[in-house]
Amino acid sequence: MDRRALHKQFLQQFPIEHLGDMTLEEYTNLDKDNSFCYWLESKTHELGSIWGGSAYKFGIFKYDKTPKQDNSKYSHDDNYSWSSRLGNTATEAFDNVKDAIIKIANYANHAEWDKIDKINELWPVTIWKIAFLYSNEKLLPFYDKEGWLVPIAAHLGLSNAKQFSRIELQNYILERKGDKDLYIYCDELVDIVKKTQFNKKRYWLYAPGENASKWGRCQEQGVMCIGWNPMGDLSDIESIEDARIKLREAYNMPEASFTNDGRAIWEFAKEIQIGDIIFAKSGLTKIIGRGIVKSDYFYDPEQEDYRHIRRVEWTHVGEWPVEKLVLKTLTDISENKYPGYAKKLEEMIIGKEKQATTMELSKSISYDTKYLPYINLLLNNRNLILNGAPGTGKTYLAKQVAAQIIYEGNVPEGFEEDTNFIEQCGFVQFHPSYDYTDFVEGLRPKNDNGNIGFERKDGTFKEFCAKALQNLLDSKKTVQTLQNELSVRDLLEEFIEESMDNGTKFETSGTKNEFHIIDNKEKSIIVRIPANEKTSEISLPKSDLITLLENKVSIQGGGDIQNYFKRKYRTQPDSYIYVLYNALIKKAAPTTKTKSVVPVPEKKFVFIIDEINRGEISKIFGELFFSIDPGYRGVKGKVQTQYQNLITEDDPFKDGFYIPKNVYIIGTMNDIDRSVECMDFAMRRRFTFKEITAEESGINMGLSSEATKRMESLNKAISEVEGFNSSFHIGAAYYLGVTDYNELWELKLQGLLKEYLRGMPDAEETLETLKKAYELSSQDDNN
Repeated sequence: MDRRALHKQFLQQFPIEHLGDMTLEEYTNLDKDNSFCYWLESKTHELGSIWGGSAYKFGIFKYDKTPKQDNSKYSHDDNYSWSSRLGNTATEAFDNVKDAIIKIANYANHAEWDKIDKINELWPVTIWKIAFLYSNEKLLPFYDKEGWLVPIAAHLGLSNAKQFSRIELQNYILERKGDKDLYIYCDELVDIVKKTQFNKKRYWLYAPGENASKWGRCQEQGVMCIGWNPMGDLSDIESIEDARIKLREAYNMPEASFTNDGRAIWEFAKEIQIGDIIFAKSGLTKIIGRGIVKSDYFYDPEQEDYRHIRRVEWTHVGEWPVEKLVLKTLTDISENKYPGYAKKLEEMIIGKEKQATTMELSKSISYDTKYLPYINLLLNNRNLILNGAPGTGKTYLAKQVAAQIIYEGNVPEGFEEDTNFIEQCGFVQFHPSYDYTDFVEGLRPKNDNGNIGFERKDGTFKEFCAKALQNLLDSKKTVQTLQNELSVRDLLEEFIEESMDNGTKFETSGTKNEFHIIDNKEKSIIVRIPANEKTSEISLPKSDLITLLENKVSIQGGGDIQNYFKRKYRTQPDSYIYVLYNALIKKAAPTTKTKSVVPVPEKKFVFIIDEINRGEISKIFGELFFSIDPGYRGVKGKVQTQYQNLITEDDPFKDGFYIPKNVYIIGTMNDIDRSVECMDFAMRRRFTFKEITAEESGINMGLSSEATKRMESLNKAISEVEGFNSSFHIGAAYYLGVTDYNELWELKLQGLLKEYLRGMPDAEETLETLKKAYELSSQDDNN
């Protein structure tokens, strides 16, 4: 739901003028549809979260199970429990609470913040949540001072932020909002905090299943995983308490159950970050592995058990005895929790002399701070559209953000010509004629010895995703597996080239058909069978031969190949693959030397769609509307494409197409372009939008002082034209490298502004006003 609509609903349910009429039953009850407390904590959580902690944050609450009376700070009767300081009875306590709420609401409505700071009947987070709801958007929806306000203010440049009060921090942050929408600004601030937390590496102790039963899978797949499958995907849990509630619901257990399990689930899904260190344990006295977290949490429903997963690079595997380990399934053993504990384990496993070097591998990435807000938005949302006025450098910025991510902040000069950037960054520009065939896949004409036909070809995006998927798969493989694969591929390529050079003739075992290799393609081998008039040439998938060689499969004929790959029908290539496989087995020597290999790191791939709004989105993306959703990256977003029946066995997407988890998409969109209206709403929902203002473009492009003044003066005048707004501003790209500003006006700016003003009354007078604004900056510079 739209956050302002949600806010309006709350105010309709609890208008400020009727707060004095609220009853205790309306304030807190066990009917979660209408109580003030439930609205405050749950139904309006999108307006700032106050999840977690004790129900005493509300002063008084209705319970369904008698609280333990082991603390004089709290009192209860047959229905309610409350903080003793509020009164001797529930009625007295509620009267004090209601009086406080009325004061908070009225003080907030009149911006009397200092008076709110003196109220103490409720917890601070509760007080300031109520204040926000009745403040007419004069506050930010952040209520935890240490967790939100302090790190945000510190990031924005406030020294010693902890020393300031909540309202001082609020004012400091709000002063930097400018004319941005409150909620868009808040989303950006949330990304800042997430990035701050991301940079704080933590250490975790992890049990890979009961008695380390899942340790083999963890090593083989490069993961850490936990159970509790009936809970389903954990991506949407909001707090530790939310995790506990879902646990109780999934297993139909009483409220007191799953206290520690709920925390472990929350930490696994939400708190562990990429770069954190994991120590795997077996029992109470043994460490069996150390690794570095390499991915966010994801849910894999295709696993029979332990479906909650994170990728981990297991850097050390072995057995290290210890005196006694912490008992919990998942435990934070960072310095603030268990001083010196993680350091001792590091020294024991990797040694003091290697510790600094190994730690360097898992250090946080240092991105260029200039691009950090955009990087955070892309990494957190996976799909980002940079929109803005003409000339704001959206395409330039998209490439810079992509480079920052691809090179992890260490961007080389001339990166656009670097092979790594070319491999990991795709680029297309949409236009009215661009379609599904260009982007995903389609039929393309081919000339086969004069015979014109059609063949299915991958489009630009699907081809790009195949590269990303290959990297993802390779990153999970052990060095031994990679070494074996390289050896097999080298053997196959050498065999093919020798056979072609020597004109080697082969013969099928049954029909005795003679054939020979005529072409070596990236994924297939083309063979010619002269005696076969109907099909003289066929394509054999290299992947079949590679798989057979890697697994040293014993086969006696083409039928065994069909059975090994579990195909429903025997295919024509099987007989020819059988012959070539036997020839390769004879050629392979046990002492064959291959190149040394190193583990393949998981890489991030960024696909840029320039002018994304100029194409017909539904025609281009087709069924990818589903898999493009950030929540459906990976196999769970798999779709059957329009040409799925034509996909060959060697295709990585033979069972359905999906967008790998390591693919990120940046679109650019010109706000003033009339085709903006054609942007499909279903696609809008799947992208996060970030407006690039003219001012920001000047900073991003390093615009000179003089050019900046001219640009700002002109844009201010544009905003004053009736019906115009910041979408009509003119960005820094127009001013780059300009030495003759009169020429810039005559050749570029004047024509663009005339187009803006076409059909408007007083267009000539308005254009003259804009010209004067543009020239005023020049006069100011000369003074």
